[in-house]
Amino acid sequence: MVRRARAARPAGDREARPDRIVTLGGDCLVDLGPIAYWNARYGGNPGVLLIDAHPDVPAPEKFAQGNAQVLGTLLGRGDPDLVGEVKTPLAPSRVMYARLDAWLPVEGEVINELGLRHAGAAALTDSSSPVLDWIANEGITISRSISILMSSTR
Repeated sequence: MVRRARAARPAGDREARPDRIVTLGGDCLVDLGPIAYWNARYGGNPGVLLIDAHPDVPAPEKFAQGNAQVLGTLLGRGDPDLVGEVKTPLAPSRVMYARLDAWLPVEGEVINELGLRHAGAAALTDSSSPVLDWIANEGITISRSISILMSSTR
């Protein structure tokens, strides 16, 4: 699991400091390296908008698959070996789920405990206001660099 996460880490994280990262393929574990890199590079200030069918926050003792723990790991919770790959944990206020409508009880516990924002599909059907309001409230700025993360479901 850790070997896969390290393999997905941006090459520039080890050498130069890339201004752009495009990550395609794999399961959700491919998101760990690029998001951890951006968050560390920009001092914990990036916002992370997750458009996913799963929250990916359960603790390892509740859900053993690393790809199902990615956001939890980025928040500094989860498998200690994976958490060790994250230099700067995400702040929960800098995370929002878009189009997330359902989750397991163990995931809901973490979402509620950390106060992770979410807007379901119905809330976003006619307006992107929930996302735009979150961006404005958190002071998130859009940079020239865009990281496109595409991964499969669990």
